[in-house]
Amino acid sequence: MHLQHHLRAVAMLAATGLVLAACTGGASSEGEAENAAMIALEADESPTYILPSDPQCTAVNNHYLRRLLWRPLYWYGGVPGDEFALNEQLSLAEPPDYSDDGKQVTVTLKDFNWSDGQPVTARDVEFFVNLYQASKKEWGCYSPGGLPDNIEKMTLKDDKTIVFTLDRGYSPDWLTVNVLAEIVPMPQHAWDKTSEDGDVGDHDQTKDGGKAVFDFLTEQAKSVSTYASNPLWQVVNGPWRLQAWDPRGDIVFEPNEKYSGPDKPKLSRIVEKRFTTDEAEYNALLSGDELTTGYIPSQNAAQVERVTDLGYRSYQSGNFGISYIQLNWQSNAVSALFHQHYIRQALQHMINQPQYVKVAYNGNAAEVHGPVPTKPENPYVSDYVKSVPYKYDPQAAVRLLEENGWTVNPDGASVCTNPGTGDGQCGEGVERGQEFTFRLVYAKGVQSDQMMQAFKSSAARAGITVQLRQATLDQVFSITNICKKGKRQCDWDAAYYGGWTFGPYPTGENLYLSGASENNYSDPKADELILATKTEPGKQHMTEYQDYVAEQIPELYMPREQGGLNVVDSGLKGYERDEQALFGDIYPQYWYFSE
Repeated sequence: MHLQHHLRAVAMLAATGLVLAACTGGASSEGEAENAAMIALEADESPTYILPSDPQCTAVNNHYLRRLLWRPLYWYGGVPGDEFALNEQLSLAEPPDYSDDGKQVTVTLKDFNWSDGQPVTARDVEFFVNLYQASKKEWGCYSPGGLPDNIEKMTLKDDKTIVFTLDRGYSPDWLTVNVLAEIVPMPQHAWDKTSEDGDVGDHDQTKDGGKAVFDFLTEQAKSVSTYASNPLWQVVNGPWRLQAWDPRGDIVFEPNEKYSGPDKPKLSRIVEKRFTTDEAEYNALLSGDELTTGYIPSQNAAQVERVTDLGYRSYQSGNFGISYIQLNWQSNAVSALFHQHYIRQALQHMINQPQYVKVAYNGNAAEVHGPVPTKPENPYVSDYVKSVPYKYDPQAAVRLLEENGWTVNPDGASVCTNPGTGDGQCGEGVERGQEFTFRLVYAKGVQSDQMMQAFKSSAARAGITVQLRQATLDQVFSITNICKKGKRQCDWDAAYYGGWTFGPYPTGENLYLSGASENNYSDPKADELILATKTEPGKQHMTEYQDYVAEQIPELYMPREQGGLNVVDSGLKGYERDEQALFGDIYPQYWYFSE
């Protein structure tokens, strides 16, 4: 599905030396002479995990770290003029060859090498899948029925060819994007070991051995401070390799000199640097002597000319994703509330998306009304989702509560006074005298603060108490876990961290499939409709799936920031792919400074 947690994954660039020592800024010639660039990471959005099994399945780990080092079998995005197309140039393999029944697919690798000179082979593909199959529940992006469950057998015909036998016939469109493009060949000749001093072998060929290898690599990945020094992570096949890593600050990449792809880096290094606040980044832009390119915080959008007058040009980036408030369907405290359809309808009616777009995002956002984005324009979104099924309507929310057994006390505490499962009653598990209150933890930020406070105020008009708590993005990620009611891990009610970035085929197995959804949503009908989008060609199945989910509201839909307003020094070239990007990827291997 190519889905990742995502607040805003937009590349921001700055000329720099190591940290800032060799740079005097965006309009300076010194940074250009240094031939280095800095990618400014947004506050609270920094890579933290190097292994492809990423427990949180985060966009920033994938796009700002792993995909710079290790290439997937198939790459989508970066094709000039068509972000939804397969990028054959950046893919490790030739386009896949499917059998007529869709149950077998043959993948032939191109001639790529690892940084230690060894070739990338079909064995490296098998190694990735074996480790995934041995430890799938520990992979953050795992979705039941997806990778690796749908691979029944792998046959290595030769060093460059692997045949996947699948558990059923699949739509080639779905399988290429959501399975094959998620496979990241890993260096079996360097990583297939169970201890630091152990020998490399074929441990992954058994499930127990694969689990032991995975556990070893996971332990190594926990040592963030050694990412640049651990020999494991130096064996790469992408255009970059790690040169330095500061767990609290800069991440430095240098070109992989043994890179065998067509897009060899032109810069001598790139540095990813985090700003602690949007204000700090904006002030750095205004100083005129630090950044080559950066982003304009939404609250400063009206002041973009102050920055462009310094020699930058501005552009609007995009993304293909949705945002939402997660409702924990297994919450220890309020799961009974969230299981009621009328409750979710009432809460959605309390979200004033037009106001949030206007005030919090200064117009730079799109409303979200279902599991498929309405913007940017795409061939998948249905008429029903575009029709805005649940408009902002506090009075409609009040009516829903009153019609279902609640005594509504505006700006007080609404109470269930007619418990039971019949018509006009509160619903299963909702007790007499239960107040409508729940906790909502959210990733702090200017826009988040404004929207969460506005939602809290609107909800209070219906006697709904929303107890807000701020946290860092990583803290919110750590809270939202698949769990069972009664367990400590389910001691959360609702969470907001932004949302998901899709790949070019926005099906819902990672978001809504039973056993995969991190808000613990489970619905047999949704499962059936999601399965149809995977196995049957045609737009009809995508429409039926999204219409059902949009009507059911398993989570509360929120506006999606449409990328961001960014600025870039006119001297920076090769940046066109980044300006076009929808899926969160960055393409620093193409960047260079004009003479």
